[in-house]
Amino acid sequence: MQKLTVLLILITFVLTACSGTSSQVTETEEIPGTGPENSPVTTTEPSAGATQESDAVSTVQPDANDTQEGMGSPVEMAGENVTYAFVDEESFITYEVGETFIDRGNVFNVASGTTQGVDGEIVLNFDQPQESRVGTLTADISGFRSDNQRRDNAIRDRFLQSVQFPTVTFTPTDIMGLPEVGEPGVEYPITIEGDLTIRDVTKHVVFDTVVMWEADELHGQAVATFLMSDFGFGPIEIFGILATEDEVKVTVDFTARPE
Repeated sequence: MQKLTVLLILITFVLTACSGTSSQVTETEEIPGTGPENSPVTTTEPSAGATQESDAVSTVQPDANDTQEGMGSPVEMAGENVTYAFVDEESFITYEVGETFIDRGNVFNVASGTTQGVDGEIVLNFDQPQESRVGTLTADISGFRSDNQRRDNAIRDRFLQSVQFPTVTFTPTDIMGLPEVGEPGVEYPITIEGDLTIRDVTKHVVFDTVVMWEADELHGQAVATFLMSDFGFGPIEIFGILATEDEVKVTVDFTARPE
């Protein structure tokens, strides 16, 4: 009986020990700070080279030639009225008139004479070319020279009387055909109307003109045709020698530069 009692006590002790071990295995205590939410976050720092490469800004310096290209001269860039003055030594007036030599069997010829020196101004507006204007032009015609001195003397003393009336004057009253936009190196045909005074007579005359400006210079040619008799000095006749036509062609070739 005592042996049976001892055996039951041993069995109870063994069962109790096994039960304690199982409880320790199934009820493992969670250690604070070891959950997923507290897992350390791995941060990768970018390398210095990668940072500089991604943040670098490429700066392209403009080429000096590209900066200057397309820029006009100070006159072109002015954006306002610019006054051009005629250059005497580069401006000329030429006349052309048909003549018949009676003493040579009525041989026909075109007489031509030229004089240097035209005074005047042209005001160009580069922003609004149609606002450009031409001032009064004057010229000394007493110096007309042709290929025949006898003709020159007769014109100067008896017909044109340029010794007594050496100056001709042209005062523009209207300019037609000016472009809306002007470009250097391009010829522009325009029409200039005005009052021409020769000796003491003034008549309305039209000059067909071509103008071009480039490199701070203005070049042009103006051509007008009128009757000499309108101004009281033609047609010219030298009895038994020659007779001229009444119509005369006058050409003004000019160069002007900014004042």
